[in-house]
Amino acid sequence: MPRVFVRLLERIGYEPWSLYRAERLGGPQWLGWGVTEDALAATVEEVRGLTCTIAKALGGKRVKEPAPYQGRPQEQAERPKDLATAFARLNAMRNS
Repeated sequence: MPRVFVRLLERIGYEPWSLYRAERLGGPQWLGWGVTEDALAATVEEVRGLTCTIAKALGGKRVKEPAPYQGRPQEQAERPKDLATAFARLNAMRNS
Protein backbone atom coordinates (compact mmCIF):
# COMPACT_ATOMS: atom_id res chain seq x y z
CA MET A 1 0.00 0.00 0.00
CA PRO A 2 2.72 2.60 0.76
CA ARG A 3 4.26 1.97 -2.67
CA VAL A 4 1.03 3.03 -4.35
CA PHE A 5 0.98 6.22 -2.30
CA VAL A 6 4.56 7.05 -3.28
CA ARG A 7 3.79 6.49 -6.96
CA LEU A 8 0.74 8.76 -6.72
CA LEU A 9 2.83 11.49 -5.12
CA GLU A 10 5.42 11.18 -7.89
CA ARG A 11 2.67 11.53 -10.48
CA ILE A 12 1.29 14.82 -9.08
CA GLY A 13 3.90 16.85 -10.93
CA TYR A 14 2.76 15.48 -14.30
CA GLU A 15 -1.03 15.53 -14.01
CA PRO A 16 -2.64 18.39 -16.00
CA TRP A 17 -5.29 19.02 -13.32
CA SER A 18 -2.78 19.15 -10.46
CA LEU A 19 -2.71 22.46 -8.59
CA TYR A 20 0.86 21.69 -7.57
CA ARG A 21 1.92 21.35 -11.22
CA ALA A 22 0.05 24.51 -12.24
CA GLU A 23 1.78 26.57 -9.56
CA ARG A 24 5.19 25.22 -10.56
CA LEU A 25 4.53 26.15 -14.20
CA GLY A 26 3.60 29.70 -13.33
CA GLY A 27 0.05 30.01 -12.06
CA PRO A 28 -3.55 28.87 -12.29
CA GLN A 29 -3.75 29.52 -16.05
CA TRP A 30 -1.81 26.26 -16.53
CA LEU A 31 -4.43 24.19 -14.71
CA GLY A 32 -5.72 21.57 -17.14
CA TRP A 33 -3.14 22.38 -19.82
CA GLY A 34 -1.14 19.34 -20.87
CA VAL A 35 0.60 17.73 -23.82
CA THR A 36 -2.67 16.98 -25.61
CA GLU A 37 -3.93 20.55 -25.31
CA ASP A 38 -0.59 21.88 -26.51
CA ALA A 39 -0.68 19.59 -29.55
CA LEU A 40 -4.23 20.69 -30.37
CA ALA A 41 -3.27 24.37 -30.08
CA ALA A 42 -0.27 23.80 -32.36
CA THR A 43 -2.56 22.05 -34.87
CA VAL A 44 -5.02 24.96 -34.83
CA GLU A 45 -2.18 27.41 -35.40
CA GLU A 46 -0.78 25.35 -38.28
CA VAL A 47 -4.17 25.02 -39.98
CA ARG A 48 -4.71 28.78 -39.68
CA GLY A 49 -1.24 29.39 -41.13
CA LEU A 50 -1.84 27.03 -44.05
CA THR A 51 -5.24 28.61 -44.74
CA CYS A 52 -3.59 32.02 -44.81
CA THR A 53 -0.84 30.77 -47.15
CA ILE A 54 -3.37 29.22 -49.55
CA ALA A 55 -5.47 32.41 -49.54
CA LYS A 56 -2.37 34.48 -50.37
CA ALA A 57 -1.38 32.08 -53.16
CA LEU A 58 -4.84 32.22 -54.73
CA GLY A 59 -4.89 36.00 -54.61
CA GLY A 60 -7.99 38.03 -54.04
CA LYS A 61 -8.49 40.04 -50.88
CA ARG A 62 -5.59 41.03 -48.68
CA VAL A 63 -5.19 38.40 -45.95
CA LYS A 64 -4.08 39.18 -42.38
CA GLU A 65 -1.58 36.94 -40.67
CA PRO A 66 -3.31 34.50 -38.30
CA ALA A 67 -3.27 35.25 -34.60
CA PRO A 68 -1.85 32.71 -32.15
CA TYR A 69 -4.27 30.33 -30.46
CA GLN A 70 -6.16 32.27 -27.77
CA GLY A 71 -6.51 29.45 -25.25
CA ARG A 72 -2.79 28.84 -24.79
CA PRO A 73 -1.59 29.94 -21.34
CA GLN A 74 1.00 32.69 -21.26
CA GLU A 75 3.89 32.71 -18.86
CA GLN A 76 3.81 35.58 -16.44
CA ALA A 77 7.51 36.22 -16.14
CA GLU A 78 8.53 38.99 -13.82
CA ARG A 79 11.85 40.67 -14.41
CA PRO A 80 14.13 40.48 -11.39
CA LYS A 81 14.99 43.78 -9.75
CA ASP A 82 18.71 43.08 -9.60
CA LEU A 83 21.32 40.51 -10.53
CA ALA A 84 21.34 38.84 -7.10
CA THR A 85 17.60 38.16 -7.34
CA ALA A 86 18.04 36.69 -10.83
CA PHE A 87 20.75 34.29 -9.64
CA ALA A 88 18.68 33.36 -6.58
CA ARG A 89 15.77 32.40 -8.88
CA LEU A 90 18.05 30.36 -11.12
CA ASN A 91 19.44 28.54 -8.11
CA ALA A 92 15.93 27.85 -6.78
CA MET A 93 14.82 26.48 -10.17
CA ARG A 94 17.89 24.25 -10.37
CA ASN A 95 17.36 22.86 -6.87
CA SER A 96 13.64 22.16 -7.28
